[in-house]
Amino acid sequence: MSSETRHRQPTRWATVAWILAGAAIVFLVLWAMAMPDLNGVPASKLALGRGGTSRPQAAPKPGVSPSATGSPAATQTATPAPAQGSGPAMTEVTESVTVGSLVRTYEAFLPSHPVAAQIPALIMLHGLGVTGDEEALRDGLLWMAAGGDAVVVYPNGYKMSWDGASCCGSAQIEGVDDLDFILDVVRSLAADPEIKGIYVGGYSNGGKVAYEVGCADPSLIAGVVAVHAVPGGACPDDGPVSLLEIANTTDPRVAYDATHTIPIVNGFRETTVLGEVAAWKARDACPAASTTATGDRLSTQTWSCSSGTRVVLATYAGGDHGWPAGAPGTPSAGQVIWTFMSPP
Repeated sequence: MSSETRHRQPTRWATVAWILAGAAIVFLVLWAMAMPDLNGVPASKLALGRGGTSRPQAAPKPGVSPSATGSPAATQTATPAPAQGSGPAMTEVTESVTVGSLVRTYEAFLPSHPVAAQIPALIMLHGLGVTGDEEALRDGLLWMAAGGDAVVVYPNGYKMSWDGASCCGSAQIEGVDDLDFILDVVRSLAADPEIKGIYVGGYSNGGKVAYEVGCADPSLIAGVVAVHAVPGGACPDDGPVSLLEIANTTDPRVAYDATHTIPIVNGFRETTVLGEVAAWKARDACPAASTTATGDRLSTQTWSCSSGTRVVLATYAGGDHGWPAGAPGTPSAGQVIWTFMSPP
């Protein structure tokens, strides 16, 4: 090997070293950009504005949801974003509010492309033993936000439970102030000029708190939605408000009528579905006659009341305590709720 060749060899090694060093620098920069911050949220996804964390979402198919017990791990098929935009169909934003000594959180699903200058909002309270996000998987209501039709909000209960007066779980045992929490969420939504009409709904345990909101200050909301739930305590008549009651006739936990065993929960004798509907009709000064629509398994009765409100009873023949997922010829509970929120 000549002296000239020996002299050039270190130069080639130096070039290779510079290339490797450059590649290492590029790798470190990319790794740093993707690395989560101290809160575990990628810096690129930190919300701008109200301090929540946001996640783009795809649009679930309307009316598709797990049935019966609703496993928290259940998933849904997503559909593409609306045609009017190339971005995500909706954004999930985590918000918080302090009630007493507790910091409470809720997930707000905001449409990327609202269909109108003002749209309604639905606050949906989950059942016992799941989070708000898990309830969203079970009940299949997010298509309302994905389609731009409504803001959909899922508050998180205390240790996955709500104080529904007569029950349930840690929230009831520890006397957590769930009513003020949900009223705070309602007031926050009411302050948004792009929202018109706030509905508070709940499934099972959450439905009891939805009733409490409608009983406490009906002037704040457009309606109450109760799925497999009746109130857990006395409801003062503080004014008319619309009600949608969704029930299965053979629900083992909620008595449909007086022919079924009426639960006594922690000493409180619950009402029946038909009994609660009758009480709400009296509250809203509804006529005796109703408009009835009957399908394969679902029967819907609607009373248009003198106060301008409506009382609607959606009855599924048979069924257990699970969320009504619907079937060919039978609308899901989610579709029934949307019809209630968007009357002709």
